[in-house]
Amino acid sequence: MGITDTVKKQESKEGKEVAAPEKRFHQFFAARPRITIVMPDSTRIHFVGGRYLTDKQNEIEFLTNEVKRGHDIISIREGEETLADTALDPLAALREKFFAEFQLAQKAAIDPKNDFGKSEKGANTAAMGAMTSRGIADMAAQVTSVAVGAGLK
Repeated sequence: MGITDTVKKQESKEGKEVAAPEKRFHQFFAARPRITIVMPDSTRIHFVGGRYLTDKQNEIEFLTNEVKRGHDIISIREGEETLADTALDPLAALREKFFAEFQLAQKAAIDPKNDFGKSEKGANTAAMGAMTSRGIADMAAQVTSVAVGAGLK
């Protein structure tokens, strides 16, 4: 038994897939909420909340052997032998989900298939151009509001 690293695919800035290792922890359970077990080399293993997580090979081997020998307090639950580091931080998984959605939205925004074409100027649209001080003066002369007109004059 050893530490298992699964690989997730992520895209780099250049659009190439890059492997990012996902750290896995072995999970052991205890019948009591808080216990301390001492290994033969005097290392202490503290179970908190009835659970202990480790990625150290010597601790994994020791605790697995204790379970196999029929320890009355320590156990391994089937299907819950290992736990990913992302499962330890639920917000990290949520951030990853939102970031993936953001990236999809960004790709959709620059996708040429989503181009709606060019707008055409109709009879009721004015020609757009750079504004000059003369143009501003002409606009100010057309303002009928007393409050706005007084501020522009």
